[in-house]
Amino acid sequence: MECVLNVRFSIILNGKKIRWIEACSGFHQGCPLSPYLFIMCAQLLSNALLQRGHSLGIQVASKGPRITHLLYVDDVLIFSQANCKLARHMMEIIEDFCKWTGLKVNANKSQILFAEAIERARRKKLTRILGFKAVNEWKYLGIKMSLKRLKVADFQDLLAQVLERLNVWGKKNLSLGGRIVLLKSSLLTLPNFVIMHSVVPRKVLQEIEKLCRNFVWHKSNGERGLHYVAWEELCKPRSAGGLGLQSCIIKSGTLKAIISLNYIQNLDSLLHRSLNAKYSDNILDGTYKHNFSNAWKIMSEGGNVDLEGKKVQQLLTNDGRWDDVKFRLFFHQDLAWLIKKVNVDRDGGRDMLEPCKKLSGCSVSSLAFKAAMNKRYNAKDNGFYDWQRKLKLNVKVELFWWRLSKFANPSNSFLKFRRLAISDSCVRGCYEAENYKHIVIRLVKVNVDSSLLSNYRAGIGGIFRDWKRRMLLAFGRNSLHWDIAQLEMEYILALRDFIQGWMLETVGIIIESDNINVINYIQQSMKKTDWHLEESLNNKLFFLNDFNKIVFHHVSRNCNKVADFFATLALDGNFLFDSSSFGSIPSTLLDLIKKDGYPFIYCK
Repeated sequence: MECVLNVRFSIILNGKKIRWIEACSGFHQGCPLSPYLFIMCAQLLSNALLQRGHSLGIQVASKGPRITHLLYVDDVLIFSQANCKLARHMMEIIEDFCKWTGLKVNANKSQILFAEAIERARRKKLTRILGFKAVNEWKYLGIKMSLKRLKVADFQDLLAQVLERLNVWGKKNLSLGGRIVLLKSSLLTLPNFVIMHSVVPRKVLQEIEKLCRNFVWHKSNGERGLHYVAWEELCKPRSAGGLGLQSCIIKSGTLKAIISLNYIQNLDSLLHRSLNAKYSDNILDGTYKHNFSNAWKIMSEGGNVDLEGKKVQQLLTNDGRWDDVKFRLFFHQDLAWLIKKVNVDRDGGRDMLEPCKKLSGCSVSSLAFKAAMNKRYNAKDNGFYDWQRKLKLNVKVELFWWRLSKFANPSNSFLKFRRLAISDSCVRGCYEAENYKHIVIRLVKVNVDSSLLSNYRAGIGGIFRDWKRRMLLAFGRNSLHWDIAQLEMEYILALRDFIQGWMLETVGIIIESDNINVINYIQQSMKKTDWHLEESLNNKLFFLNDFNKIVFHHVSRNCNKVADFFATLALDGNFLFDSSSFGSIPSTLLDLIKKDGYPFIYCK
């Protein structure tokens, strides 16, 4: 091995030899042995401070443990009283460690943080002894550390990061959907780490939310835009009718829930032993005094979250047996049977709080945020979000319908309500108020279906509705047929005989059927450039070109009951129900039409 370690190299450059290069071996960056070597060196420093630094360190409380140092990778925090003798002793330990390992202290990156009670003369002596720079605050692992209360000015770098991203994004022509996606994925998650480990002033969080609101509604050129929907509505869960944005103010406490849970569960940790000696063990009530430390305030905010959790003691009766009533309430019968097989040993170990949904795949912070939102917003949206999600619309269309449900589209009625317009009349001369009803009422939806008996008697039927699912007209036609697949195609083609002229002036038409094969076939044909020239359709769908927009949509059979009823009724003969013949509609059919008029309840 000596010949390998001591070998020398010389390179001939332009006919001349350069200086000799000494070859050596060692650990390089990325070597698997490097972390182990680093841990051994760090442990050597830790042992030296513990064995020789008995006089070093501080105590949070008189009954708490003495804390001499904290290590994280190559960052070392050493705690001591502001004493010249202790400072020299500490430097002796550090210098010995440097001799043992060959490491050196980077004086340019090393700093001293003094308490406010230390006078200026003593600070100068200690800085000369240690050779480090005295500061009022520093950043440790991305978090600003200070012995004073952090103010709004201390978080200007966080606001600067938000503004920097907004300045980059604001120059791009982003749609409302694109802005919402950027807020969810990037901007609102940017301050999470700082919020989790610091007591961020509420004013800073409000300023971040203000920047986010302006980014959503203001124009790309920097001009002020109209805020159509309140920020609180945007931050509601989708199940409550919002867009699911996570408000920085609401999630401030939920992000700290994991720290509070670790404090409760890890009773042997340094954090628990230090703070428990001063503040007690109760952090779930979320109360604290003004003069309490920031660490306790952080954990109290996390403990104030209503995170559903249980202890084993809560599932036992007074005589130490499993409580059957609570088992039926919290567990499935199979899981309860397995748990009851476990013998209860009250003296067998520590009883700790465990989240009920710990194995759900969500983090503790996520579970805490869901619990906070459910407690804050109990109202449901009557199934609107589930209906919208099943449609699988793109972001732009989904946001349009969401804004429509919030009456937040820039119609003349909305502008007049916000005192930005004088009249709410439609600009097209309809002599009606231009509101969300007037926008969507010009949309027609048709449900069609067919019925075939064993004797080849066939019937096709359908119903035309407006945007409120009010019946416009219904039809039925009977015939003789033997192929159900061909019959299902014919009820689409039969629509041309019942379409009225005023329907062609609407925004578009939606055709719904419960036969997915027919819908997919027509949709694939329409995706082609010259779909109307498809020979297999035999040019029979030309009449659809007269509409401004055509949408073919597949629905479940439960959502197509009325059309199925008309198809069955058509087996006995042809019929047509319009505005002049509504009185002759059977009563059973009227009840079915009324029930079908509430799609968010019955159409699932």
